[in-house]
Amino acid sequence: MKPIIGVNTDVNRKSSSDTCYTILKNYVAAIESAGGIPLLLPPMAKEDLTPLLKNIHGMLFIGGNDYSPSLYGEKPDETIELIDQERENFDLTLMNLCLNDFKVPILGICGGCQLLNISLNGSLIQDIPESNVKHGKHLWHYVEIEKNSKLYDIYKATRLNVPTNHHQAIKKLGHGLTISAYADDKIIEAIEITNKNFIIGVQWHPERDLAGNLPLFKAFIESSLLCRNK
Repeated sequence: MKPIIGVNTDVNRKSSSDTCYTILKNYVAAIESAGGIPLLLPPMAKEDLTPLLKNIHGMLFIGGNDYSPSLYGEKPDETIELIDQERENFDLTLMNLCLNDFKVPILGICGGCQLLNISLNGSLIQDIPESNVKHGKHLWHYVEIEKNSKLYDIYKATRLNVPTNHHQAIKKLGHGLTISAYADDKIIEAIEITNKNFIIGVQWHPERDLAGNLPLFKAFIESSLLCRNK
């Protein structure tokens, strides 16, 4: 059996009576292409989530709007576009369970990378200062991968051109995390926990360039398969 990969969803609240749980198809397609079975997890009660996680072998955290700066002790500036409160509360619970109770492989993409850092008591740059690197919506830029990282073992390269879509980035690194990639302006672009099987966060969007990033998804699925077989 293929490993089952949990995937959180976004919450789009058009009105008080019209709310949609959504996800971009690219996330699902990336998991399927790498050999996993995606299982979408919309916000739910913790008592309902816990039995589900017993049957999940890896967890993918997707991107979205901004997590509240209050989570890392700051007031939001004018650039912040807050994520839906229901999603934020659920994502924090889900990440905490995956890190501490179920210890499954984790891949965090963009906002998922930031969530990983916040959950481990890190903080964020609320809005990246202007530089020679453009991090904003639907752009591309290069990242430098640290040679002594899991990410380098996966990509077998020190420099990648990646699709990007973020205005925030990691400021203070969370507990137990190491930096595995930077942009040319020294903005942190990837983090990981080296003493765990697979806990990686990337600030770029690998699902938007599957041909160039399939090794990352395959490594994630292979690690989840090992988790399933334990």
